[in-house]
Amino acid sequence: MLEEIRSYLMERIYNKYESGLQCEDAIYLRIRRKIEAAKLGAKFYIVKLAVGNKFQVSHGENVFIVSLVNKCCSCREWDLSGIPCSHALTNIHFMKHNPVDYVDPYYSKIQYLVIYQNALEPLNGLEMWPEVDGLAILPPQHKNMPGRQKRNRKKDASEDPKNDKMSRKGMEMHCQHCMQLGHNKRACPVLDQPPAEKPAKGYKGRPRKYPTSSSKTRKKKVENQDAEPIETSIQQIETTLNQQDTRKQNAANLRMVRKGFGVFVSKANGIIYGRMIGQTSINILHGQSSIAATARESVIMQQNLSLL
Repeated sequence: MLEEIRSYLMERIYNKYESGLQCEDAIYLRIRRKIEAAKLGAKFYIVKLAVGNKFQVSHGENVFIVSLVNKCCSCREWDLSGIPCSHALTNIHFMKHNPVDYVDPYYSKIQYLVIYQNALEPLNGLEMWPEVDGLAILPPQHKNMPGRQKRNRKKDASEDPKNDKMSRKGMEMHCQHCMQLGHNKRACPVLDQPPAEKPAKGYKGRPRKYPTSSSKTRKKKVENQDAEPIETSIQQIETTLNQQDTRKQNAANLRMVRKGFGVFVSKANGIIYGRMIGQTSINILHGQSSIAATARESVIMQQNLSLL
């Protein structure tokens, strides 16, 4: 990077020096442009002469005093820059003088060439540099500091924090041992005592404006479930499984009955099914009288079929 800066300065100084040689004016081109721009406002000023080669320049309510001998103006612009201001240019043209004679010598062409004549010399590349005796200059060794290395840089106080993360600034610590505010569990003063009871957690979700019957029954069910022993829950599970097995067996029995007509007795659960000829529905029979009536009707139907 330093080599690039040196090359840039060497070329810049050369360009400035060449532009100064090509300038035909007694002052530099940039100063000439400032004088021409100040002349545009000078034509509206009113000049009044005074004794001692002094002038009074007025423009509306603004009045300034100009002295060509001392090269100064009451507006202080000529004193600070060394270039005649618009008030001074009005008097210079009134006296038919050359404005270049009132410009500071610092802005002359001769002084400009003196500044840029001391240019930077060109240098050879790194391969052509002479070798010197002595220790080689190396960068300082990197030393790993103790502790976990930080990946993120330290931000300035004026930088805005990230919006996707919530800051913990202003949060009050809550002790999980004594349930008090102002400290955490590590700095708890009563750590040797048994821990305090934690408050019950409330119902999660948005609170309802008006309690409904479903919410009341839900609360009662939760209270009853907490009061029941573990054995009750095991019995409920067994009952549910038995009901599922019964449903599966009934479905299998109905599929068997639909294949024919007559009376079908399930060996698994003892349920009696009946289906007459010409009927699409299946009747579930219970008791001895129901079995006898169904059997009698089945025999009569078979006899009628044999006569046909």
